[in-house]
Amino acid sequence: KNVDDPEKVKECLTKTQLASELLLSLINDVLDMARIESGKLMIEEQIINIREASKPAMAIIFENAKERNITVTLHSGPAGDKYIYGDPLKISQIALNIMSNAVKYTNPGGKVDIRVDEVPCDDPGRLVCDLIIEDNGIGMTEEFLAKVFDPFERSANSTQTGVQGTGLGMAITKELVEKMGGKIWVESRLGVGTKVT
Repeated sequence: KNVDDPEKVKECLTKTQLASELLLSLINDVLDMARIESGKLMIEEQIINIREASKPAMAIIFENAKERNITVTLHSGPAGDKYIYGDPLKISQIALNIMSNAVKYTNPGGKVDIRVDEVPCDDPGRLVCDLIIEDNGIGMTEEFLAKVFDPFERSANSTQTGVQGTGLGMAITKELVEKMGGKIWVESRLGVGTKVT
């Protein structure tokens, strides 16, 4: 209808792309939950470099943050140079879910800090790291924090801010973390920010 109006066409294409990305995200989340609930989620192990495995997720986050005028700072110590056995796609999915939330729920001009800290470990050949993602975003109430890992739960803040989502990201993230032998916890204060470890 508006083929002769390039600006209108561009606006329509942008909306179509955003809608399709949201739909794809929704489908992927639902499929991931179905795999988890059916016990068919597979974890692959291959030799990966931590820094290299995280590059695709970091590229997406830096781009999203730039569009929203949010400063992202990455503090990666010596752990980033190490090689581990792990599932690069699942590790990226975990990091991307948490970092995306930090960027989505931080107001323009805010900041997100990402740290990878090596934790002392007495088990030879085992590497223990904390991935810490901290923002100065909208934060969560204590009531919502208690159910942040429940499927389909969304904070009233997120619906008020118009942030799109299914409420499955953190549920999937927790399942993936635990399936790979890790732990995840969240600290948050409403109006102050959130820290995910």
